[in-house]
Amino acid sequence: GSGSMKPRILLVEDDEGLGETLKERLEQDKYRVEWAKTISEAENLYRPNAFDLVVLDLRLPDGNGFDLAEMIVKKEKDLPFLFLTAQAGAQERLRGFELGAAEFIPKPFHLKEFLIRLERVISLTRPHY
Repeated sequence: GSGSMKPRILLVEDDEGLGETLKERLEQDKYRVEWAKTISEAENLYRPNAFDLVVLDLRLPDGNGFDLAEMIVKKEKDLPFLFLTAQAGAQERLRGFELGAAEFIPKPFHLKEFLIRLERVISLTRPHY
């Protein structure tokens, strides 16, 4: 595969420090990352077929990650997404998986574990180049 085939990730995370860390690590790991800190920013960045995976926080300054996931599923039902959130009770996890989430990762999490899970989702859903 050529360099143009790097998986593209839409990261929706309002925590500056965490968002920065994730973006940096993912880019080191050969992903291309667009980082939104709010739902409206994410909606502006989102275009069908522009991303291979969406990583979503649940509690965002202007709303709820579930609503964003619902919008994305309506427009592009095969796009995998995973939740990364401190709100990881049974209720939230259930709703996340019912929406079709590939993963539900509770915060705080181990960065290496996050990267492994993310890679697994991408390798399962994306043809190998």
